[in-house]
Amino acid sequence: MSEMQNQSNSNPTNPITSNSNPAQNENPKPTLTVPATPPQSQPTQTTNTTPKVAFHSSAVHRPTAQTKDYFAEQNQQAQAKKQVNSKKIKLSLIIICSILGVAVIGGIIWLLIVNLLPKQKAPTATPEEIQNTVTTTYDEAFDKAMDSVTDGNDTSTIGPTNETIDEATEIYNQAISNAGTDTALLNELRLSQMALYIMTGERYDEIIRIGSEINPNDLSLENRKKYYSYLAEAHWALGNHDETYRYYDIIFELPGGEPYGG
Repeated sequence: MSEMQNQSNSNPTNPITSNSNPAQNENPKPTLTVPATPPQSQPTQTTNTTPKVAFHSSAVHRPTAQTKDYFAEQNQQAQAKKQVNSKKIKLSLIIICSILGVAVIGGIIWLLIVNLLPKQKAPTATPEEIQNTVTTTYDEAFDKAMDSVTDGNDTSTIGPTNETIDEATEIYNQAISNAGTDTALLNELRLSQMALYIMTGERYDEIIRIGSEINPNDLSLENRKKYYSYLAEAHWALGNHDETYRYYDIIFELPGGEPYGG
């Protein structure tokens, strides 16, 4: 008896681990074991309502983590203004292209009308007018070239000089300028000028030059003989005898082939 009491005193029952329910005592749960040292209470953390975007990568894609764009309104206004300007530029280009298109079409129509309309020829002098103009020009130029002076019924002639020939040439230049594009009148005046140089015995080189400006096919048969005769005589005076013979051959091949004055 005393031994049993001693054992009982040596193993005192733990009031915490003992359970009055036998079933629970048979299968005790480790999670219900009270640790020897009670857990320490953690200090209360201060809640921060502002997300720490810089240190939490998981919050980067959340709307609250994005930086506010303070220039969004200005950018939208600039974009809207840019679109308006772009529309104005496009509209201006369309208007300009339309105007240019109308101008080009108008020009083409004008050219077509001008080309389709009958062309008006410049007025030409009649044969009588040509004869009067040529005669008047030749007489005035010949008197100037020969330095002829008329006193009453007497006419004194000094003779041609370079100065008087230049003055006579100027008379022809003015008459040719006044003739415009009248081919018949121009040919008659030039042929008359060649005759003047033959009569004065001067400017043979000018006879050849003037002859190159005349188309002999535009001349009458009589004037064609004069034309080739003047050229033959000018080449003979300049020593170009082969050219003289060539022009004489042309004259002999014409109907009634004789040199002018022959």
